[in-house]
Amino acid sequence: GLPVNVAQTVGHTQVRLVVLGDVDRRPVGDEIQRMQALVREAMEAGAIGLSTSLIYPPAIYGSESEIAELTKVAGASGGSYFTHMRNEGDRLLEAIDEALRIGAAAGTPVHIFHLKTAGQGNWGKMDLALARVKAARAGGQQVGVDIYPYINNGLGIRALLHPRHAVDGEAELLRKLGDPAVRREMRQEMESLGGWENWYAHAGRDWNRIIVTGLSAPYASSSGMSVGEIARAAGKDAWDVFFELAPTGASAMPQTMSEANKIKAMREEFTSFDTDAGPMMPDERRGHPRGYGSFPRLLSRYVRELGVLSLEGMIHRMTAVAANEILAFDRGRLSPGLAADVVVFDPATVRDRSTFAEPTLVSDGIRYVIVNGGVVLNEGRYTGVRSGRVIRGPGYRP
Repeated sequence: GLPVNVAQTVGHTQVRLVVLGDVDRRPVGDEIQRMQALVREAMEAGAIGLSTSLIYPPAIYGSESEIAELTKVAGASGGSYFTHMRNEGDRLLEAIDEALRIGAAAGTPVHIFHLKTAGQGNWGKMDLALARVKAARAGGQQVGVDIYPYINNGLGIRALLHPRHAVDGEAELLRKLGDPAVRREMRQEMESLGGWENWYAHAGRDWNRIIVTGLSAPYASSSGMSVGEIARAAGKDAWDVFFELAPTGASAMPQTMSEANKIKAMREEFTSFDTDAGPMMPDERRGHPRGYGSFPRLLSRYVRELGVLSLEGMIHRMTAVAANEILAFDRGRLSPGLAADVVVFDPATVRDRSTFAEPTLVSDGIRYVIVNGGVVLNEGRYTGVRSGRVIRGPGYRP
């Protein structure tokens, strides 16, 4: 059993890896049909839709038409299109347009993961981004977004490199990282080249604004510090530290967003919230504080301290709006006959405690968590009850 409910999408990345591998190429012959068959199999197993992560290799090499053809299969089973869009900065608006076109071509709802305007030069685009979503909804298209309440995003550290270096797969990329001449090219691209999702540029080309976690020796004790801080402590150049970390499984958390834009987005009726994080064990020193802190932070900072939304409005977006987006229509509301998923918290004391250095600090003020009627958290302590379920999509075939 599970202590929480789980809903699953079928990942475009995984489908691509199975059929095409981790290199830059388009499907040929019957490969698109083989990819569609994998999507169909997943939908019949209970997936709620197709998801993409279009800034990461090899997904970044997928064309709009490829994704639309796969999304059509998900739509035929009643699923949705969920996307980490192709760009969240310089070409944000174009990326939103692409997501909307894919949904329209496939006849599916569209959900945009962690909407943001990355890079100070792009902060003025939030109004236009929200306007595009509103226009699509006004035209009859089902579109929703989610956000997390932090101005640092999070990604694998190698996502700071130009994606052209990964076209021949991960093994070749790791080989390139050992070549000083290639590292000089990589640095030059990050410092000066436009036309791609350059997270170093989005962070103001400032290593002090890029926090890293999940570090191994000799930097294991520096998890949660910026690349700039680590470099100063080690007496090294920040670029040298970056290239030491790049071959590892470290995570990077660039400060790229503005709180004003977070507030604009969370006020919209079509916005729900996410952690954008997988499960982390309590003793882990890796990951983003959003994994443990997002929802309590929304209640403490944005309701109690800033008054951005009423308590009721925030809870509605956390629950009913979110449940509808993942097609879990029997959840997210308190009503007879619906699933008994309930969180009991103290609105006066709830607060996040997780930090970049200690991302698994448990929040205060959460008293009880009830999942499908089972008490999973009692006075802030896990009970061992595993009453969670797999939430299956409408295409599920037992």
